[in-house]
Amino acid sequence: MTLKDNFILNSNDDNTITIFDLINEQFYSFNEVATMIFNNIEKEVNVIVEIIGMIFEISQKDIYNEVQSKKEYFLEFFFEK
Repeated sequence: MTLKDNFILNSNDDNTITIFDLINEQFYSFNEVATMIFNNIEKEVNVIVEIIGMIFEISQKDIYNEVQSKKEYFLEFFFEK
């Protein structure tokens, strides 16, 4: 998967990421969960949910829809088609 040309990705010391949009001159700061979704974007939703559920001790059933929604948004907004 390829990040669109107008974005610069930065890994932060706290295991999160920040993305800078060169066109709009805007920063996107991701929390730990969003970073996990972004970094595992090529994996199936159920795999990402399992990872997040184990780390944060959250019910996979409770977070599946949110993870799926974020993944779809990230794919549409940040990545080449």
